Amino acid sequence: MTNEHLAEIERRADPMRLENTIDDIAALLAEVRRLQAQANQHIADLTDEDDRVRALCARVLPQKDIDGDSYCVPGVVELCEMLVIRVESTNAMQHETTP
Repeated sequence: MTNEHLAEIERRADPMRLENTIDDIAALLAEVRRLQAQANQHIADLTDEDDRVRALCARVLPQKDIDGDSYCVPGVVELCEMLVIRVESTNAMQHETTP
């Protein structure tokens, strides 16, 4: 949503504007509902992606690291950092054992 779009919504919702009509209010309500549905879809998509990332991480990291503790559940970036550390340490161990 652009700033111009927000300005138009604010202008149309101005209670001091005498020409506010039922149509204006209905249009605003429809726009709010559309944006709410769009936000809900984005949240659902992000939740699905988060679940998929956690399932993939569970193949490499201990489940306790993925679930976190009562103070904190790691985010996706933190899980990726854990994976990188795991890969780097594995690579370092392989280089040490290679003659």
